Amino acid sequence: MRNQLSRRDFLKLAGTTAAAASLPALRMPPSHAASPDMPNILIFVYDALSAMHTSLYGYPRNTTPNLNRLAARATVFHQHYAGGNYTFPGTSSLLTGTYPWTHRGFKPDNGIDPAFETQNIFQLFNQYYRLSYTHNAVAFNLLKQMQDSMDRLKPRQDLYLDRDFASDLLFANDEDTATTSWWQSIVKKGRKGTYSLFFSHFYRAYKQRLLARYADIYPRGLPNIRDDNFFLPEDATDWTLEEILSLTQQDQPVLGYFHYLPPHDPYLTRADFADKFQDDGFEPLKKPDHIFSRGRTYHELAFTRRMYDEYCLLADHEFGRIFESLETNRILENSVVVFTSDHGEMFERGIEKHYHETLHQPVIQVPLLVFTPGQTTRQDVHTLTSAVDLLPTLLHLGGQAIPDWIEGRVLPTFSGAPPNPDQAVYAVEAKDSQQYGKIFPASLMIVKGGYKLHYYTGWERMKGAGPLVELYAIEDDPEEINNLANELPEVRDALLAEVLEKAKG
Repeated sequence: MRNQLSRRDFLKLAGTTAAAASLPALRMPPSHAASPDMPNILIFVYDALSAMHTSLYGYPRNTTPNLNRLAARATVFHQHYAGGNYTFPGTSSLLTGTYPWTHRGFKPDNGIDPAFETQNIFQLFNQYYRLSYTHNAVAFNLLKQMQDSMDRLKPRQDLYLDRDFASDLLFANDEDTATTSWWQSIVKKGRKGTYSLFFSHFYRAYKQRLLARYADIYPRGLPNIRDDNFFLPEDATDWTLEEILSLTQQDQPVLGYFHYLPPHDPYLTRADFADKFQDDGFEPLKKPDHIFSRGRTYHELAFTRRMYDEYCLLADHEFGRIFESLETNRILENSVVVFTSDHGEMFERGIEKHYHETLHQPVIQVPLLVFTPGQTTRQDVHTLTSAVDLLPTLLHLGGQAIPDWIEGRVLPTFSGAPPNPDQAVYAVEAKDSQQYGKIFPASLMIVKGGYKLHYYTGWERMKGAGPLVELYAIEDDPEEINNLANELPEVRDALLAEVLEKAKG
């Protein structure tokens, strides 16, 4: 680690003083003594990374050359599903081992059910030093709910190039409101209300200078959140490695949860990867518009898809750097390393990105690789798995008891049990629903027995139509082209009854 602070480090350190007052102490004694054979647990989440866009899983573009190579030493899960189609429900399921109808984390405004402020991965690993960081404001809201179960939650803006001119510091307890007000009045110059005649112009000039400074490295613009909060993905990688290298020198094992924004939009990749796939001859499969179409044309979606695919290259590169450092410093010898995502991304059926109602494969199927200490050979698992399975698996690998409130199961190969042919996985999208009571409007998904069922009800875009059901033979039709809902009514009705019963909560 560096022994001296740079000017930028000093300014960031000074800037965090107000926020730090509300965060847990830097290092707390463990609740229980740790066993010397407990492995470190290091979880790396790359936001919005779809398995359907990952060359490791057969995508035609080579979007993940590092994953392709590193998979030779991992357990690779090929049918792994997120708990929801965007960050809040997806991350909540990953960290609690429960589905959205249980943790009730439908949207960040309401948060998760208060019970899961202590029923989560951080609390269950209370023998560990527990550290987390995320670029993502939505994921940060969730981590704040759980921060009493951690030793350290690093303020998300510590690794930004700017800090909303300290709105998060001056209004630490009202960060959402302060950030929204800043964005409306300064960043977007009052599209939704009044704005500062002077300061918004000043800030735009400042922002242009910032962008110009990094134009050679990021020719499409700097990675950012909502056209503000600029950051360098490399900074987060560097900080993560410094923290891991430092903490693993201590006697206490480390649980680290690192949730990076790339390849989430905006798709502003680095110069080395820009236009990597331009004119490569790849033509995405044309699919008819869905009822939830936003009217994006095939050519618009193909262009945005390419921008995303080239940003996936940067995320893959940064994980490659992390893995190489962990190996060089022999941290892999006593660490379980997880690579995954909170949800995917979609560029088809007239729809792009992920903040929509659908639960098609690109937005709900995500990569999962688990590297165990000393693993040197690849294992491929093709049975169904879910984000809710990660927590019980990590508890199992750490020699810990699995609480009965966890809905996931230990991942295949690690459990030693044979595959269960009746295993089902689920996902929920309910951002417009009330937190408690009936989930409505709702999108529900179940995958079981080679079939995948979608159920949509109550959404405004359905224009008063009754529930919509789609059924696909997902193993033979992974692109979800042939809706079999009318052809296989017995399969449809059985799967629908099961997922509706689950969603009662």
